[in-house]
Amino acid sequence: MLTFGLLTIRNIRQTVKRVLPNNIPIQAQPQTQNILQQGQKATDRQLIQMMLMQCTFFILTSSPNVVYFFYSTAISDGVVSALQAARLNMFMSMANYVALTGPCMSFYIFTLSSQLFRRELILLFRRLWRTMQRN
Repeated sequence: MLTFGLLTIRNIRQTVKRVLPNNIPIQAQPQTQNILQQGQKATDRQLIQMMLMQCTFFILTSSPNVVYFFYSTAISDGVVSALQAARLNMFMSMANYVALTGPCMSFYIFTLSSQLFRRELILLFRRLWRTMQRN
């Protein structure tokens, strides 16, 4: 997940470099490039922050399943009482529930951790609102 996130950020940087406008006057280029670089750095920071938050949340939500599988493998050789089997089943259910919340929470993580995501989300809602008002 971390690898794909870093590759995505690298791809975004390369795309932005290819799309930079060429019609900027020569006198304004250094200042304009400086502003563009500052904006790109801010965007990169926020993308990295979003990616790290999602990776951290994914690790935290998938850890109970890992613990369950290690524990169930460790006790699989021995005789398990009915109470211990019930506890193991309850822990498995809770671990699965927590693991399933990870992918579902991406939207909320991005909304809480990134100003860039919130800004783009607001722009999306405004465009949708304008489209609905026209029809």
